[in-house]
Amino acid sequence: MKRLFPLLRVVLFLAFWTCLDASADRQVPPVGFVWQDLDAVGGAVLRPSNWFCREIVVKNGVGYLISEEDIYAQDDYVTGMKIKYTQLDEGQKLSASDIARKIYRARQNKGPVSELILGSQSGFSTITFYHDEPVSSGSSLVTHHFVNYLMTNNKARLLIYITFDCPLDLWPEKQRLAQVMLSKMTLVSRSEKEDNQALVPTPMPVTPPAGQETRQPQARHTY
Repeated sequence: MKRLFPLLRVVLFLAFWTCLDASADRQVPPVGFVWQDLDAVGGAVLRPSNWFCREIVVKNGVGYLISEEDIYAQDDYVTGMKIKYTQLDEGQKLSASDIARKIYRARQNKGPVSELILGSQSGFSTITFYHDEPVSSGSSLVTHHFVNYLMTNNKARLLIYITFDCPLDLWPEKQRLAQVMLSKMTLVSRSEKEDNQALVPTPMPVTPPAGQETRQPQARHTY
């Protein structure tokens, strides 16, 4: 896969290197999972061993789709996780945090969502929320459950947007997979040759706290 273009890689390096705190070696993955390298950013995530990973196009950045379906044999997926790195243009007037909140408001306009869960992680501000949304599946619409996790660094003008989604009726079955995949990931390494000091987000919940559950939306959101 192509390497991430130099400017974004430098920004990622500067944004992370002073606040990284992972162990020297990757932990042994849980049974049924393997470490999936994110070559363009020097990171890694846990992937179910029979799932697939593909680099995807992201404007001013790079992204990955990890899915249960063979995305090399078909154009779309049903259950999976997306990771998108975006380096904001100098001409962009909105900050990374502004854009993250704009994404949240866009989901609100399309249907009910959970409340925001705000936090911070290794120099980044974080936003977590959940929503259910009808998505195209062949000639019909199928409601999916989405976990949304956004990390922003306004000084570095960097936005990292992570989502896990699956059909709502499969969520009880897929919840453990989401928990494992979202709770342990190395988003970027310190250098080209080292991955022993990297950002590892704090384990995050994959279901809304009591009172923040999503309701069935009536509108469809197009990505």
